[in-house]
Amino acid sequence: MPSSVQTQKIYECTLVRSLKRTSSVQATAVFFKFCYPHLFHTIVSILFLIVLHLYMDCLVVLQMAPKNQPRVGNKRQKPSSSGTIDRPIPPPRTFDRSRFSSGKHFQRFTQFGKGTWHEKVFDIRPTGQYAYILEMITTRGWSKLLTPETRINPDIVKEFYANAMPLCETHEMVTQFTYTTMVRGTTIRFDRDTINTYLGEPLELPPSEDPTDPALCRYGQKERDNEWNHTRIEREILLPGKRYNRGRTNEVTTANFSDMTLEAAIIFQFLVHNVVPKSHVTTTPVSATPLLWHILRGGEVDVARVISEQLKHVALSGLIGKATKLSFPGLIMGLVKDQGVQIPEPRSEQIKGVVNDRYIHNHSQKIAGAVPHDLEPEPEQEPEPEPEVPQEDLPQHDIPQHPGAFDLSSISAMLAQQDQRQEQRARRQEQRDYLLMDQQAAVFRSNQGIYQHLYDARLDPHYPMLTPGQFMQSCMWPGDRPVYSGGGGVFGGPVDDLERTASVHGVDDLERTASVHGVDDMEDDADDANH
Repeated sequence: MPSSVQTQKIYECTLVRSLKRTSSVQATAVFFKFCYPHLFHTIVSILFLIVLHLYMDCLVVLQMAPKNQPRVGNKRQKPSSSGTIDRPIPPPRTFDRSRFSSGKHFQRFTQFGKGTWHEKVFDIRPTGQYAYILEMITTRGWSKLLTPETRINPDIVKEFYANAMPLCETHEMVTQFTYTTMVRGTTIRFDRDTINTYLGEPLELPPSEDPTDPALCRYGQKERDNEWNHTRIEREILLPGKRYNRGRTNEVTTANFSDMTLEAAIIFQFLVHNVVPKSHVTTTPVSATPLLWHILRGGEVDVARVISEQLKHVALSGLIGKATKLSFPGLIMGLVKDQGVQIPEPRSEQIKGVVNDRYIHNHSQKIAGAVPHDLEPEPEQEPEPEPEVPQEDLPQHDIPQHPGAFDLSSISAMLAQQDQRQEQRARRQEQRDYLLMDQQAAVFRSNQGIYQHLYDARLDPHYPMLTPGQFMQSCMWPGDRPVYSGGGGVFGGPVDDLERTASVHGVDDLERTASVHGVDDMEDDADDANH
């Protein structure tokens, strides 16, 4: 076994040979590894911790970077699902006092990231097939809501909502909300009166005696007092046979867009895009259906107050409640421009969603009960103007009628016919049940009579048997089929049931029964008795 001195020499020779085949850095590492193993592991651990720390710093930087940045290049960008084209606009990197009221408002500006929910342009021909739907909106003075501004600057929309945030505690924001904001240094108001003026004053309400209790339209009063008959609303806005969706405890929850009548479906599209924005348009909560029904019925609606409250809801979203998309971009652009703000370029978003005659025509073919009509081609020249109809002659509380949609009279008549048919079916079922009970009683009487006759004949061989006709009369057979009242006689044919039963089942069966079982059995019983 080699000594410690020999082992040290062998160790040094091996180290020298390995150093000759490596570079200076590798030689140093090998030297420390063999000569100072503990110091080597310490240095490696320190280097590992340094690399890990740098890696974690890189991850934090990547997470703080803005997400979903549009690609910059020559590749053409595709429009989004809402009909917009998003081009990169560099957001302000520092607080600008000319654009934001305070640093908190600038911070609020940088937090918006869910995008915008665009309105739709309603381009329905005034003389076309669906002009009556257009009149439901234009006769109220809401024409400006049908054609919002189509070129949108998203920074203007974000500034509008960011500067509307009140500087107070979160639980006081609802009561301290002032319906005032700032855009490019200009104060913008969006209270009910301002929006009503911007829309052309479609509804003038009498001044309220109490400043804290504003005057409400008829819809606002019914909404405040919850005076809605949801059974009637369900019957009048949905197609026949359609019902509200229900939850696990059988409470009504939502209404399907595909189950609505044609008029209700188009007004619903108008509401969820231009009045009460909601990104989920396939269904609507039952609590939102009264506004739709009230508009269809021609009721009074203060749309300016509805929109003002919706703007407040969006401005406080994320602070109070769930964050939502920034709505009313077209309305905000028009409102800001109307109050004297110069809109800077570029306007990188454009509203492209359109509801026109072809859209309504295509939808009318999808819903049940809508009769499809061939869409008329666009006229090449202006049609002759129609004579004006006095305002008092226009229907105010009835839904206009047109071919291809269900009117209330036809629905009522159809429901009345269904109720009548159900009542007739119930009456016939009751008659069939009574007949079945009478037949069972007749069978019981016949069985009891047969046993009684056999018993009497066994006791007295000279006991006179009943004839088949007498036996049928004693059984009181009610007939094979019920006789329905109200005409029609016997169901299945004009022959009387009693005569048919006697001719088909009574005489033949009884004579055959008597010949096969009756006489022979009685003779056998008599022989047994004599024995």
